[in-house]
Amino acid sequence: MTDLDHTAPSGRPDYVAQVATVPFLLGRPEELPATGPRIRDAAAGRAAQVLGRLSGPGARDSLAGLLSAARTARDELTPTGTGPVGEDPEESEANGDNDLAFGIVRTRGPAAELLVDAGVHALIGILEVAADHGSDLDAPTWQRFLGGFDALFGWLADPGRAPAVSAMPAAGPPAAPAPQDALRRWVRGHHVFMVFAQAATTAARVLQNSAEHADPGAAAAAAAATVELMRGCHGALAYAGSANRDQYNEQIRPTLMPPVAPPKMSGLHWRDHEALIVELGRSGPAWQWLEARRPGLLGEFRHVLGEAYDAHRGVCGHFVGDMAPSLLATQRSSRSAVGVLSQLRRVRLGALPTPADPDATAPNTASHTAGPDAASHTTAPAAADPHTAAPNTASHTAGPDAASHTTAPAAADPHTAAPNSPSHTTAPDAAAPPHACPADSGTGAPASTPPAPPAAHGEPT
Repeated sequence: MTDLDHTAPSGRPDYVAQVATVPFLLGRPEELPATGPRIRDAAAGRAAQVLGRLSGPGARDSLAGLLSAARTARDELTPTGTGPVGEDPEESEANGDNDLAFGIVRTRGPAAELLVDAGVHALIGILEVAADHGSDLDAPTWQRFLGGFDALFGWLADPGRAPAVSAMPAAGPPAAPAPQDALRRWVRGHHVFMVFAQAATTAARVLQNSAEHADPGAAAAAAAATVELMRGCHGALAYAGSANRDQYNEQIRPTLMPPVAPPKMSGLHWRDHEALIVELGRSGPAWQWLEARRPGLLGEFRHVLGEAYDAHRGVCGHFVGDMAPSLLATQRSSRSAVGVLSQLRRVRLGALPTPADPDATAPNTASHTAGPDAASHTTAPAAADPHTAAPNTASHTAGPDAASHTTAPAAADPHTAAPNSPSHTTAPDAAAPPHACPADSGTGAPASTPPAPPAAHGEPT
């Protein structure tokens, strides 16, 4: 990275630098590529370089070997980016406060290259913690979590082929608790979720573009990448939320409330998750078209998306109970955070087509309007829930997670409900990402707040 201002932005909480390497640099999601050829031109070589290191001799033999390979890959990357974006008309105040809270700095430069670099840094952050402290994730969850990185680098290296996910070295058993362990996993897990959310946004765009150009091979590859990234978001949710209630109340919850949390911080307004939800909302016709030609991927995506919401509900219930309201609630609602997530699960899955219509045709490109506020395809699936039909409607709800408060699919993912706070708004959209209990900061989000996808990785933010 060249000529970057590494001083702490005004307003960033002091604790962030104590638990993660910051600033964590990301590009603007609006600038991510939308076609396979553009990805090849922008990031394929860089992603292939990283993937080569991560799958080279000894890299998968042990956690130490994989961490060493990731650090080597990081050190070999040529500098990219030219400094913080600064004033950004497409960034809401809440977007900016969320970035502040997690040490994220939006950077000028090629968004796809910055995504590759962010992926390497996020992976190193997870492996460093596992090397020193182990992990209490079960083996399958750990594999799906780290497998998201294979999907990220593999698909960016060759967007015309479904990414291969290989076995990852196991993490050791958890060590004795150390100061700020839970907060460290919380912050770093959110970094992973934002990376997976950006990658899944790109994959969803390429899926739509490929369907519009009647290219089932490229569409299937993008769909497969979306599925694996959503699985990664699911794992990230479990990772970020791998704390007990005492740890949550002592280490995490205080960072989600004034005076520590920036004023407008809210799991409803993760910028990368918002972008992901918009693209997933638009992608229904493309999924329907692909199902008629490559059956199975739609059903798989619906399954992993449902799993991401189930995981988020489980984390939320673990921390605050089934009846506790969310931190970002309004005085008008008495619904529990877990109840909101349950409704979001139904709405989100209802917005996707169900397998399979053999007569489906390629989506009509004329009906697709570019831009985050544009209405979705006019051929929205019949099964779409009225609350989620178009990204620009007030009732559009936040998406998966993945990814994440978010999120995610799993590709998710990120945030945290808390006890004794007013409950979350009843609007089906005003929900946190699938990886976090709806809403975290104690400021309270008005019902008119634009919908944002469920946050990623586990708690209300």
